[in-house]
Amino acid sequence: MREWIALGSFGTALALASCGGSIAVAPPSPSPTIDVCQQNPTLCAVQSDAAAPTPTPNTLEGPVGTPFTDTDSSQNIMTVTLTAVQDPAKSTSVYLQPDNGKRFVAAKFTIVGTSGTFADDANNDASVVGSDSQTYTADFDPVRGCTNFNSGEFSVASGQTSVGCVVFQIPNGVKVAQVEWGAAFGAAPAIWDVG
Repeated sequence: MREWIALGSFGTALALASCGGSIAVAPPSPSPTIDVCQQNPTLCAVQSDAAAPTPTPNTLEGPVGTPFTDTDSSQNIMTVTLTAVQDPAKSTSVYLQPDNGKRFVAAKFTIVGTSGTFADDANNDASVVGSDSQTYTADFDPVRGCTNFNSGEFSVASGQTSVGCVVFQIPNGVKVAQVEWGAAFGAAPAIWDVG
């Protein structure tokens, strides 16, 4: 196919030249033949390696508000959306406060059943990646304005919606960079970029 393209370009150059135009056409570079590879196998191996595609990580990533589809092992399907991040989040009790040097952060999710009945524990599914590149797992303290589903557990059939928060304790001075869903199980997580 390269030969046809090169010949077509050469023919176009001749036609333009005969009409008084002036263009320069680089001669087509010869394509490697089997003889070249037999004479220098290293050259062909390097060309083969250079042409190999680089695999890309299997991640789903988007801004807050992006819905992602999750399918369980029984082929039940739901969408999960990080709708807001409360930072800092306020405790519902004066007796339940974050550890010294930390604050509560609540990630608010909307989960919608798409097919079958999807049941899981949001406290196991959600995590936060801080600006310090550390991953933070769920804390179980209640915060104002958002429940922790049913102690983290949710179940949605097709068309049903469940809204809740997963709470984290994040060190003061560390910003929430990303919220992830599903990383705990070794699968490629859904990632929301926060800031």
